[in-house]
Amino acid sequence: MSSTMNAIDGDLIGIAKRCAKRLGDVDYDVILAILYLRTNGIITDLGGLATQRVVDAIMDELDHHQQQMEDLEWVTTEYIPLFRKANPKIVVEKRECMERMAWFMKTNPGVNRDIILEATRVYISNTNPKFLMRPYYFIRKKRDGVWSCELKGWTDIIQAHSKCTKGKLQ
Repeated sequence: MSSTMNAIDGDLIGIAKRCAKRLGDVDYDVILAILYLRTNGIITDLGGLATQRVVDAIMDELDHHQQQMEDLEWVTTEYIPLFRKANPKIVVEKRECMERMAWFMKTNPGVNRDIILEATRVYISNTNPKFLMRPYYFIRKKRDGVWSCELKGWTDIIQAHSKCTKGKLQ
């Protein structure tokens, strides 16, 4: 299974968990099955599978997820091209990058798009193009069962440098 498929499956799992928590009385597995059937085009109308309350919860979560992905469109238009410009042969999976960037921004609310792009530029300018990390690994990578986040270190450097240049080293 490709990592893109894993990311999509991860989306469904997350959405199903949020729906199950929100609804309380509907089993997670049922919601996940409905989501799978809906997102793979096997069914288009959820009305026959669930009550309106369940359908509304699922559709709200799907809409929220779609909005989140639209808010991260800059990942495909600005972030990924930085890597491609430095190394046109680099492997890129857009969906994986967007998923990991959503995670990064959620866990680092003090870091915005501009800081991320500047940190990425600095990383790329200080790294031999042959040895650049894949864009999604730069955001988050699992090594020996432990997640690491190279991007976090570079955004910390950018933020510290910004404070120094403003005379506000904290």
